[in-house]
Amino acid sequence: LWVLRAIHAAIPDWGFAIIVLTLIVREAIHPLSVKTFKSMLAQQKIAPKLQALKDKYKGKKSPETMKKMQEETMALYKGHGVNPIGGCLPMVLQLPIFIGLYNSLTYTFELRQAPFVGTWIEDLSQPDCVYHLAGAIPLLGSHCINILPIVMGVLMFIQQSMTPKSDDPQQAQMQSIMKFFMFFMVFLFYSVPSGLVAYFL
Repeated sequence: LWVLRAIHAAIPDWGFAIIVLTLIVREAIHPLSVKTFKSMLAQQKIAPKLQALKDKYKGKKSPETMKKMQEETMALYKGHGVNPIGGCLPMVLQLPIFIGLYNSLTYTFELRQAPFVGTWIEDLSQPDCVYHLAGAIPLLGSHCINILPIVMGVLMFIQQSMTPKSDDPQQAQMQSIMKFFMFFMVFLFYSVPSGLVAYFL
């Protein structure tokens, strides 16, 4: 909130202040994002070796063989400089900022009824309702048509479509999970403050 207020002092529009905050956060974690991308490429390269390890120990469920498989897997990761949880790091680091921004948008007085100038968003602390419905939308429970979460879902779909298809079964499964995740994100973000959706978008 302190950073957001400082940005707002220079740019007197809360919507643009949120965009500038997003750029600052992205720039701060950029080195980690690059490292994560390299780690993902390295994981793709060793995927056949990991599959060979799984095939080698297939059907062998004793504690000794499972331990040996884990040791060999970790040695394979270490030998190729791959961090198996490296892909999650930028997302985890953004989480406190995300939670802080959610609290700021929900409870901070300055952001109540603060519009995003030049857009249809009239209140960044509320969902960006463009049309009120007579009844609730099934599963969402909202009586409004909110544009930003839908735009976010469409852009995530386009981004996912641009991702090269992988021959590796694990990568293909991960891509399928990401397609489901995209719909889940629209569902999750549908009723949150529009400023938070703008940040994520």
